[in-house]
Amino acid sequence: MKQPLISIVIPVYNVERYLPLCIDSVLRQEYTNYEIILVNDGSTDKGPEICDSYASSYDHVCVIHQKNAGLGEARNTGLAQAHGEYIYFLDSDDTIQPSTLSTFVNFLNLNGDFSIVGTDFQYVYENNRMPPIINRASDEIFEDIRVVQNRFLRRSLIFLAPGTFFNMKWLTENMLRFKKVPYSEDQLFVWEALSKAHRIGFIHKTFYNYLRRAGSIMTATKFEKIVKAYPYFKKLQEQFDKQSNIDPQTRQFILTRWIVGIFHSASKLCSYAEYVELLKLCEGNTHIKKAQKFPDLKIKLLTLPYIISTKLYFHINRMI
Repeated sequence: MKQPLISIVIPVYNVERYLPLCIDSVLRQEYTNYEIILVNDGSTDKGPEICDSYASSYDHVCVIHQKNAGLGEARNTGLAQAHGEYIYFLDSDDTIQPSTLSTFVNFLNLNGDFSIVGTDFQYVYENNRMPPIINRASDEIFEDIRVVQNRFLRRSLIFLAPGTFFNMKWLTENMLRFKKVPYSEDQLFVWEALSKAHRIGFIHKTFYNYLRRAGSIMTATKFEKIVKAYPYFKKLQEQFDKQSNIDPQTRQFILTRWIVGIFHSASKLCSYAEYVELLKLCEGNTHIKKAQKFPDLKIKLLTLPYIISTKLYFHINRMI
């Protein structure tokens, strides 16, 4: 039976309150052939000391201290130091279930190697950080990556950068790294990965516990960051237009789908005046009209109020 080394990369930035539980959730894994790489990304709290304490107590835990460079760069630092056959990113305020790694390894032993293996996740709150695992469906294997692209486009299958297993050799061969994007860098990384994958698996169990808390990167985002991220996704659209292995609907709607999702999130993060400016700077009129042809009824209904009124569109997005 294959027993691959798995590298767990945990970027750390000012999360002293949540960090021990995160690391402990890895140390409690049933499967033991793993390494933990803690990347202290210039924390100004007690995070660096917590990292050093774990590294001195466990041989398979190491810590890298660096100046603050952002979440993506911290993950890249960990990736560069990883020795595992597979790499798994874990955010430092989240946790994973004890059977996460053992279930993944069993999946490999039954089905062979993959470029990517995703797992389901569940949102958790501070009063319940480790709820029971939910088994949502049977495991899936995809030989045609265009099927996965289409399902990710429709969000009937969701991949997060954290909580997904990536084949280390494949990442290196395809030079896949996180780009320094001010917003949605995870989604950009996932889309690039899905465009280069050879074989993809998905385990439909909620192994990843995603903490919802005030002050996180997502809830603190300002609309200026979204505007700066827009050119990166326009470039992604241009790249997909040239690739033959991209699902046709994904090629047609990838930028529009990202924009619709961004406008939904932004309605909760900024004022109406900022929202109108965001629509203008991100070519909202073009994308929202295009979304009326999107192959999913939910997206069509979500964008329908825009035809009546921008203000109505803003408020409906804010409410749902």
